[in-house]
Amino acid sequence: MLRSTKNVGRTYAKKKIVMRLSNIANKRLEKLEKTEWGKRSPAYKKWEEHGLGKFGKGNYDEYTELVKEYSRVTAFLRLKTTTEPAFQKFKTHIEELFNYKFENPENYDLFWDSFTRFENMNEDFEAVIYRGTAIAELADIFIKKDISTKEQGAELLTEWFEGLKGGVQKKYQSAPDVQEFNEMFKEDDGGFTF
Repeated sequence: MLRSTKNVGRTYAKKKIVMRLSNIANKRLEKLEKTEWGKRSPAYKKWEEHGLGKFGKGNYDEYTELVKEYSRVTAFLRLKTTTEPAFQKFKTHIEELFNYKFENPENYDLFWDSFTRFENMNEDFEAVIYRGTAIAELADIFIKKDISTKEQGAELLTEWFEGLKGGVQKKYQSAPDVQEFNEMFKEDDGGFTF
């Protein structure tokens, strides 16, 4: 009997922790929802994609449900862009890294929608080149041209990619050593992962 009382107490303490974390996460979500830039935060978009709603709304009488919610809320809170200032820092880092300033939230969406469309159009993309290089090229395209649709941005990036693949294939055919070929494409992004 004493053992079950301990377990009930522990479960209650765990519920309390999940509810506190859920409160923090929900407040962060509310703040992100209030601004146009906040809605572009990768953490917010990921939460929105899953479509599971606010945190801490479930019935946690079952231990497995409590553990699932704990995992869900802590996974969200561990993301670097769960606050507006953190997202702005992330956005500024991207702008500095690729020397391209996002004019407004719509321009930000157009940029990333173009890149996503490019990835979907070119299934062999990851096998040949790293994302950072393609994102840098897309930033150059956006700087040089007036891009108005994601299709236009993706098409121009695909043209660049096709030209690059041709150059890579020629280089590979003339390279006597596969290791030398692989050395040409070492990832060097300063530790920043996309």
